[in-house]
Amino acid sequence: MNAFLHQKRVSALLIAVITIGCGILFLFYGVEAAAVICRFAGILLALIGAFYIFSFFIAKAERLLSTWGGLLAGILCFAAGIWMAVRPLSAIQYMQYVIAIVVLLHGIIDLQASFHLIRSRVSLWIYALIFSIVTMGLGV
Repeated sequence: MNAFLHQKRVSALLIAVITIGCGILFLFYGVEAAAVICRFAGILLALIGAFYIFSFFIAKAERLLSTWGGLLAGILCFAAGIWMAVRPLSAIQYMQYVIAIVVLLHGIIDLQASFHLIRSRVSLWIYALIFSIVTMGLGV
């Protein structure tokens, strides 16, 4: 459980640093910086989605709820990533919704991880489950 919480701390710190950096770029370069960042984020999101979709189809394990959640997250990530990369100005117009989708997908992925903790019989799995539900709620 300590490794899981450490991973969450590192993830939160990385997201905070990236967010601050993007905010500084927006102050100086405005829409141009937003378009470039949106395209880059879209490409990364599409790659992450493709990875989750590919992982679903090569998985040898039983198709449990968590793997189906990974497929759903992969499809949503891939679609949102393509949209952001192809039409960045449209994505910027709806940025609050894009951020909400990313947070929701992060919550789905965290929910998948909490199901793995439950199956592994990790004693403090409830905290991971609560964090994933709160994250999905924030996305909604």
